[in-house]
Formats: sequence, C-alpha cells, structure tokens
Amino acid sequence: MTNFIKDRADEVGVTAEDIAYALAQKQIRVTSQAVRMWFRGETAPRAGLVEPLAVILKTTTQKLLAGIHEMSLARRAKEPVAAK
Repeated sequence: MTNFIKDRADEVGVTAEDIAYALAQKQIRVTSQAVRMWFRGETAPRAGLVEPLAVILKTTTQKLLAGIHEMSLARRAKEPVAAK
C-alpha cells in the first residue's frame, strides 16, 4: 500500500518534524508523532489541516484528499469483517 502523504513528503524532502514545525508556524498544533501516524496510514489529518498540509507537500487539496481517501479505503480493507 502506498501512502500519499509519506510519498509526497519524501518527494518534497520534508520529515514529520518538518511538517509539524511548519504547521506550528501557522499556529496549528500538530505533533510530529501525529504526522508519523499519517505516514504509516494509521490515522488521517483533520479536515482543517488539509489546505495547509497541501501547501507544505506542494500539492493540491484535491490530490491530498484523494490520497487520504485511498489510504482510508486500504485501511478499511485490512480490518476484520464483523460476524453477523
């Protein structure tokens, strides 16, 4: 499974710490630990973070949202199916 956020960060040359710091400069509090969870596909950024994160990752909000959606679908596909 690819991770759009991690892949873009690698392409742009930023780390989880860089992203957390850049968001802090915009008065947005996000820990580097939270960003690493995005990198691993364990969680997704809150809706209010999409636009500033897209700027940091040098992509469009549409591409970022599409990447987040793909990660969400992949994560759900891995979840066990509940017995009925």
